[in-house]
Formats: sequence, structure tokens, C-alpha cells
Amino acid sequence: GVLSTDVGREGKMEGIERASVARVIEACPHPAWISGGVTTMDELDYLGKQGAAGAVLGMALYTETLDPAMVAPKWGGRATPKDAHDSGTDIRSTDDTGTQENR
Repeated sequence: GVLSTDVGREGKMEGIERASVARVIEACPHPAWISGGVTTMDELDYLGKQGAAGAVLGMALYTETLDPAMVAPKWGGRATPKDAHDSGTDIRSTDDTGTQENR
């Protein structure tokens, strides 16, 4: 897969740039992981609907803006490429070192 990071939003807790994210996911022939600004459950829903293979949740978990206990039941499964599903994507959370959070 491919990790696409919006370095202008990374760590700022300002949310994702939805139009840019949608273009990346659509254009990428590989599973796309999105990073940089992912802050809310609504954004995770959006990423799933767009076909993201996953999302990196750094500051949102560190600052407890997102609760791992709320995120894990919905997105804590194995990531699935965008073309291998029809009703959303399982999104795994990772810390800044790339380690999967299993809380």
C-alpha cells in the first residue's frame, strides 16, 4: 500500500482536507493509508466510504480526542483494499512509530 501524509496538517488536529484525500484514494492503484489531520470519527467514516485502506491516528489518540475504545470496535480489524469491499473499509489505528494500537 501507499501512505499519503498531509504534512501541513500533521499534528495540528485541524482535520483532513477531504477533497485532496478523495483524489489520492481515487488515483492510487494501491491501497492508500491516510495520515495528517485525522481527528474525528466523522473523518474516519469519510475515509472508509472513500475506500481508504487505513489511517494513521497520532495526535488524535495521544490527546484523547479519539477514544481507542470507540475506534477499535468499528475500525480495528484487518485493512482491506478499496476494491475488495463494497460497504466501507476496516481502518487500523497506528501510533507515530507505525505500531498498530490494539487497545
